[in-house]
Amino acid sequence: MLSDGRMTKLAAQMGLAFAIALTVIETVHNWGSWSDPAMWIIDYFACAMLYAGSYLVLHRRHIAGPALVAAGWSFSCAMFWMAYFRIRDTVLTSIAPTPDDLLVLNFAGGLFLWTIVGMAISIAAILTGTDTDAQP
Repeated sequence: MLSDGRMTKLAAQMGLAFAIALTVIETVHNWGSWSDPAMWIIDYFACAMLYAGSYLVLHRRHIAGPALVAAGWSFSCAMFWMAYFRIRDTVLTSIAPTPDDLLVLNFAGGLFLWTIVGMAISIAAILTGTDTDAQP
């Protein structure tokens, strides 16, 4: 098992990569048609939590960083739970799902799994107390 804050750093690095990817994906997906603000605002909110938490962990070594990373991962996980099953229901109720529909479903499933892993690592880091070098 990782120790000495490496679990927290891993969760923060994964969170930073996820936040960058989600920011790009969400911007490209909505470019020219920002019609459903409720759906994209929560994505950017999750990204903001992961950006801020990752900064606090990786650059400031601030004591609030691990909690913010865990909150960002937890919020992202809940968000992708909803998105994955919403997409899944749409695909399953479709008369003839297209290959693009299945690609989007699989991509959303992959991102959902990524959030589960990030959340598990960030929470495990907090619970095992591997963050001994963080400063208030």
